[in-house]
Amino acid sequence: MQVHPIRTRLYYAALWLVAILFFLPILWIILAALKTNSDILAYPPKWIFTPTLDNFKRIIAEKNNVSYFINSVLISVISVAVAIIVSFLAAYSFSRFKPAATDFLMFLLL
Repeated sequence: MQVHPIRTRLYYAALWLVAILFFLPILWIILAALKTNSDILAYPPKWIFTPTLDNFKRIIAEKNNVSYFINSVLISVISVAVAIIVSFLAAYSFSRFKPAATDFLMFLLL
């Protein structure tokens, strides 16, 4: 069975649209990091602005930011480790025992 080229192009166009929609918040955060406070709070939003690194300079200059960063990394690593352990145990139990709603429970875990 041959897939029509138009259908394939529509499929890839839809995939690109979804990828762009998922990337837009990340782009917004990057652009906000390079704006001044007045540019960030401007209404309507400024799309053309002069980028600045003052926000990064201010963050580096403050004293407790290293400890805040270490705390964030530590919490992230612990959260990922707990999620992996719980997921591993759940996958093992689902592979050994077949409860009535295995497919539904696996869908919920995803």
